[in-house]
Amino acid sequence: MNFNELVSKKYSQIKKHRLFEKLQKECLNNFTDLGIPKSKDEKWRYINVSSFLKKEISFNLSSNKKLKKNKEKNKIVFYNGKLQKDLSSIQNKNIMFFEFNDAVKKQEKILKKIINYNKPSYDSTCFLNTAFLNESFLLIIVKENTKVNETLEILHLYDSENEAICNQRKIFYVNKNCEINIVEKTENIGKKYIFCNSMSEFLCDSRSFVNYYKTQDSKNMSIIENCFMNIKKECSFSNHTYSFEGDLIRNNIYADLTKENSNVNLYGISFLKNKSIVDNYTYIKHLVPNCLSNELYKGLYDENSRGVFCGKILVEKDAQKTNAFQQNNNILLSDNSRIDTKPQLEIYADDVACSHGCTIGQMDENAIFYLKSRGVSEKEAIKIINLGFIYEVINSCQLENLKKDIKSKILK
Repeated sequence: MNFNELVSKKYSQIKKHRLFEKLQKECLNNFTDLGIPKSKDEKWRYINVSSFLKKEISFNLSSNKKLKKNKEKNKIVFYNGKLQKDLSSIQNKNIMFFEFNDAVKKQEKILKKIINYNKPSYDSTCFLNTAFLNESFLLIIVKENTKVNETLEILHLYDSENEAICNQRKIFYVNKNCEINIVEKTENIGKKYIFCNSMSEFLCDSRSFVNYYKTQDSKNMSIIENCFMNIKKECSFSNHTYSFEGDLIRNNIYADLTKENSNVNLYGISFLKNKSIVDNYTYIKHLVPNCLSNELYKGLYDENSRGVFCGKILVEKDAQKTNAFQQNNNILLSDNSRIDTKPQLEIYADDVACSHGCTIGQMDENAIFYLKSRGVSEKEAIKIINLGFIYEVINSCQLENLKKDIKSKILK
């Protein structure tokens, strides 16, 4: 049975909600027509996704294990794709979260508004995810005029007895005049391979401030993450992606600046070893005047690891007074590591300040020699240089505990 047949069989078995069944069927048909992304597709030219879909893979995650009941505050926990209500708790009453059925009953308009806005940008992985919209679903709504002082953590844990694929779907509606920090982690704690096809969609209303952090660090796991951001007037959205381990990690980020005086910041760190692959694809659209975008991605690649960065910034004709900056810097720490990088600007306005650039290099032997001459071992010298190289990105993190975790991984 090929993968398309496996998808069709699973789709025939799931329950569809009457309000979204037409959408799900349409997305299934679109996925069937397009199939899994192929390297002949320009957006996926460096990666062969099908090689990470193992022959024995299934849509059924099975496990007899149970998580320890250790309920923490301001944390939402999923286990094998299912929301664990007994382990999830949010103290702030101005933050609401819903599973699919409750979301459709109580927030149907919001769901349709966000999904219909992003649908024209979907690729085949998004169509696949939407076909299984209600499989592993979370809607988070932050009420108007809410400043959330505590960090909200979303934790996805997998431990299956068989190799499996799961579709995660998260929708965030951040109302006017809100501030929130969100940390999301996906981890395979079992021994069997997991392929996670994930989507996050944000609608950020006027004068909202969002910091969204993703940590990707798991053996025997591949992740495709599509993240869509619709950013309104005077909003600030910062996306931080920290990638350390995974068979394949693909991050697609789409940010639309749709109202004036808004800004988006994209930060990324890749620190890879073994045969891990991280592919970061970003697409920022400046659709209106007086907006700012800033991208800074840095990568350290050791052993047989591989990195890809493809960043595109579009500045439409009416988007005058745009400021858009993009930078990708990389160090290859071994002869067998590799990086492909492709920064792009597409500008149709004439009163803008835009720049892009990339660098690829190797470890500075003079810097290593200098530190060794000061009594530092070569191994420790390399760690210090690595930390200094990515420190600018670490410094953009607003969460001290997360900063410490990242530094410890670099210095380990």
